[in-house]
Amino acid sequence: MITFKIILPILIFGFLFFPTIEANGSVKNYQENQIDEFLIGLGSVPDQPTKGLNHFALYLTDAKSNEKFQNLIVYFSAYMENHDNSEVVKYEMKNTLFDPEYYEIDVSLDTVGKWFLLVEIEINDNQLDVQTFSTVFEINVESPNPLNSFLTLGLLGFLIIILIRSIYKLLLRQSK
Repeated sequence: MITFKIILPILIFGFLFFPTIEANGSVKNYQENQIDEFLIGLGSVPDQPTKGLNHFALYLTDAKSNEKFQNLIVYFSAYMENHDNSEVVKYEMKNTLFDPEYYEIDVSLDTVGKWFLLVEIEINDNQLDVQTFSTVFEINVESPNPLNSFLTLGLLGFLIIILIRSIYKLLLRQSK
């Protein structure tokens, strides 16, 4: 019989010894570039971008006051080391009501290797005073770890089995 006393150590063991299991969440680590009085931070989930879909987040702060900017127009382009300019596509990064100071985008990187991420930012305080600048971030895209998929699938299967057994026992008790 599987009880809470058995499940808890298994979950603790899983979280302690398999820290490579990742889920979509907030960006923890940012690369930063400074341009004039602005500090631009760009991070991704997963922390080390992998081949496939990656989530990128960006912020812009004033280097002196650390105040983050909102209502920017931000364009994002990703290209490889030996790229053809005609293949580079600009995507607009959007911010949300939950995090208006962060601009986010999901981008699929289809090849392992060195990538360059071009970020173009337009600060438009009013119609007369528009500042535009850009910076390039360099990342290394790796192959995803296949073990993560198997561990996640195994954990999901284990939790579904426990849920089914618990529901079955609950229904069995109610019928008595």
